[in-house]
Amino acid sequence: MLLDLNKKKNVLKNIKKKKTDFEGMRQRYIAKTGYFDDCFVGIWESAEAIATQRPEIISHLEDVRGFMEELSPKIGVTDPVSGNIVAIKNIFEYS
Repeated sequence: MLLDLNKKKNVLKNIKKKKTDFEGMRQRYIAKTGYFDDCFVGIWESAEAIATQRPEIISHLEDVRGFMEELSPKIGVTDPVSGNIVAIKNIFEYS
């Protein structure tokens, strides 16, 4: 998602206030992938869990869509993808 610099702080506040803890979502991250670019990653229990929550996810995207800039006329403001995790290594140590 490409965010207008003036709107970025509002988007992050909006995301924190809005429901982004969908049922079946185990973890979620927002990664900064460029100066204006961010990527939301959700880790789900199963493909069925994400399919069940799809209407709520779309509703949430509609709530924040106005904060985003169009990536291109062909794909709009989001470029959604999904797939299975093929490798993971936990590098965090919690005390």
